[in-house]
Amino acid sequence: TPARKVTTLVALGLPTLFAGLGSRYVLLTLPFLAQRFLNSRELLWTTNFHYSSVLAPILVPAGVDVVARLAARMRGSWGRRVVSGWLAWCVVVPVVGMLVLAGDYPLSRLATPRFWQRDLRVEAMAHGLTLVPSGVCVEADNAAAPQLTRRDYVTRVGRSDGLATWMLLDFSREDTGWEGPRPLVAYEQALRRGFEPVWQGNVIVMLTRPGADVAPVCRGLN
Repeated sequence: TPARKVTTLVALGLPTLFAGLGSRYVLLTLPFLAQRFLNSRELLWTTNFHYSSVLAPILVPAGVDVVARLAARMRGSWGRRVVSGWLAWCVVVPVVGMLVLAGDYPLSRLATPRFWQRDLRVEAMAHGLTLVPSGVCVEADNAAAPQLTRRDYVTRVGRSDGLATWMLLDFSREDTGWEGPRPLVAYEQALRRGFEPVWQGNVIVMLTRPGADVAPVCRGLN
């Protein structure tokens, strides 16, 4: 309980026709499922966001394992039919699912011209990221943070315990991340913490504090 957990389990198994249930590899999914379904955060119970991405690479090979063993036992044309039928299912079901549930699985956006265009916000974001030096502590909107983690120490807005010397805010978003402050609130808080705006482009604002040119050691960020 609640029933949405059952819906999520069905959504996890349906793309491979639940074939993986017959494989020992499916046991690898149990810790991840327990982590999600025994958690009090309701978002973890649903099919939204990225929480199932770690399970797909387990469930698909588990399904391959079962279908391959089944086809080997049947041999001949029946074995080939089992494999081809299962492969067809694995292709058709996700495609239909993406069309029917485009809101939850927005890969359908790939077919729209807008997806392939860089709007003013994206251009501003790209430029703003170039202003951040390497090796510094950064508080960033969670949509921009992954683009900085390769070269900086990054955490969410307001979570650096005073270590961050750079901040990136996106005023087009309702908040700065899960349970994070609204961009305007974060901006006002940043000014009180000694940050100063150094650049603004479209809806992207970059702030820094004195000493930002000296890369601090902030390995405590996560």
